[in-house]
Amino acid sequence: MCCWLRREADYDKLIEMDEINLNFHKPRALVFGACDVVNPSAIHVEGTPISGMPILNAHEAKTIVVCNYDTQPGYSGCGQYPV
Repeated sequence: MCCWLRREADYDKLIEMDEINLNFHKPRALVFGACDVVNPSAIHVEGTPISGMPILNAHEAKTIVVCNYDTQPGYSGCGQYPV
């Protein structure tokens, strides 16, 4: 399964967040350059700019591989919650 969002997205191929979140109980999640949208701090940490924000539940996968350009926090400035 592949889910991505790009500027010229083919909207017929995008999957709704509620639907894709059902698949994160799988053994592996591969995340490319997404900080805030997969940050479990939105769920587990109160008082941050992303608290309560809906996220992709990649942290529920048994193994997570993150390919990110750097180790800096996302646009919100929130660090990653240790899972």
